[in-house]
Amino acid sequence: MSKRLHVGNLAHTVDTAQLETIFATIGKVSNAKVMVGPYDGKSRGFGYVEMSSVKEATDCIERLHGHEHEGRPLAVTEAKPLPPKSRVRR
Repeated sequence: MSKRLHVGNLAHTVDTAQLETIFATIGKVSNAKVMVGPYDGKSRGFGYVEMSSVKEATDCIERLHGHEHEGRPLAVTEAKPLPPKSRVRR
């Protein structure tokens, strides 16, 4: 079972490929994505990584949370599920 992680405090120069490389040193990455602004396409300073197992995700949190990358300490936590979208009828 895979596990999704939230990665905060990313340097704005980090792209999706670099994010995946950081986490691939610990385990198998199923998916990685640095979030970018809709208008300028610049990094918003955070992203998501999906690890292939819960154990690998736990290892990533233990090893990478607070780890300095490009001069900034990474904030690696378990991603919270999105709330269900509500439909507003007019």
